[in-house]
Amino acid sequence: MYKRLFLLSFITLFLHNTSYPITQEVSIVHYLQNNMHNLEATWSMINNAKKITLLGHHKPDGDAISSTTALSIYLESMGKEIEVIYPNAINVPVKKLPKKYYINKHEQHPDLLIACDTANYARIYPFKKHFPNTPVINIDHHGSNEFYGIYNFVVKDASSCCEVLYEIMKLWNPQMISKEILEVLLYGILTDTNVLRNQATHPSTFRVVSEITKADINFYELQQEYLADKNAQEINLWGKLLKRVKDNKNKTIAWTYITQDDLENLQMSCIEGLVNFLNARLKTDIIILIREPAITTKSVIKTTLSIRTKKTNANLLAKSLAKHIGNTTGGGHAIRAGMQSEEPTHIVIEKVTSFCKAYA
Repeated sequence: MYKRLFLLSFITLFLHNTSYPITQEVSIVHYLQNNMHNLEATWSMINNAKKITLLGHHKPDGDAISSTTALSIYLESMGKEIEVIYPNAINVPVKKLPKKYYINKHEQHPDLLIACDTANYARIYPFKKHFPNTPVINIDHHGSNEFYGIYNFVVKDASSCCEVLYEIMKLWNPQMISKEILEVLLYGILTDTNVLRNQATHPSTFRVVSEITKADINFYELQQEYLADKNAQEINLWGKLLKRVKDNKNKTIAWTYITQDDLENLQMSCIEGLVNFLNARLKTDIIILIREPAITTKSVIKTTLSIRTKKTNANLLAKSLAKHIGNTTGGGHAIRAGMQSEEPTHIVIEKVTSFCKAYA
């Protein structure tokens, strides 16, 4: 396995061309090297800060959690007081969590904020309200990023925030990248690329994975840890959802849904990975998964939709679908997007069904 990864990374050294998009081999490195002034300025701010708070996005996924965790370990080794904030609870499998993290609250008043894997202010802890005068560093890979930081290191459509962060850490101080940090970063990369199998995986990703595994990181054990996270009851639920999968006449789009009644005593987090599973195994270009929200009195109940694509631009598709459903917002990457609708779930299912049947 390691020899194969090394061979892939070696071949990609010959693939670089300045006309390639930023996601191709070594372009992430070139992007960062072209922003060395800002990287050095950020490093100076980190060195001068005593308290640093890291921010992850709403409904944190493996990449958001892994990038903030890896960075927290990196900064703690410098003697910094680190706090990590996620807007809501963690409901996905993770390799490791930050030493000190909070859900939608904070304890310290930081000298510096660093946001990881978060495209816009709406999906993050409201730092403008709580820390109006604290500078923000923005590290991300979403094409929809709003560049809300004083310095923004946004590598559009890189495989993951973890891959971008790995390259940044190497430029800051590679000696500080411990085996523990490498393992967490690799886990984050695996979660966002579906174990190097989706279109977010680029030649640079293989090179980074090859470099990390050379540090005696067990690739096989990590990917098994990520994939083998279901029990028999959860697999039976997946079977129920798979039976509901429909596709349109042209076999270009497929969809399914899950309701709160389906869950019984399970958590919604148990179906994490289903949309990626369908995308990897169905021949259709587009996959849509609809989720009914839990009843709450704290906020407007919103039905969520997850979109995965092979060829179609998922971000543009999400905008088109939002117009069709109404009262719906969302967006994301070229190959994956998320949406939220204030319409009742049964109405969303009906409108998604009509949209998909009419889709060419």
